[in-house]
Amino acid sequence: LIPGGKCLPCECNNNIDITDRNSCDEKTGACLYCLNNTAGSNCERCDDWYYGDAIVLKNCHACECDKNGTEI
Repeated sequence: LIPGGKCLPCECNNNIDITDRNSCDEKTGACLYCLNNTAGSNCERCDDWYYGDAIVLKNCHACECDKNGTEI
């Protein structure tokens, strides 16, 4: 915390364990350990090889594709 500054909650779209102090970088606010098969600095997208809505529906499902023959 910068003197005179204030603490802000990490904006991880409710895709982190808020009881785990290591889930979010306390200096930058970056989300470090996204849950629910999500990824991104704000856990705002589905992780690689998953699809769906990471923010509202929180329904990231595994793709049914051949990882050896498919790009992300």
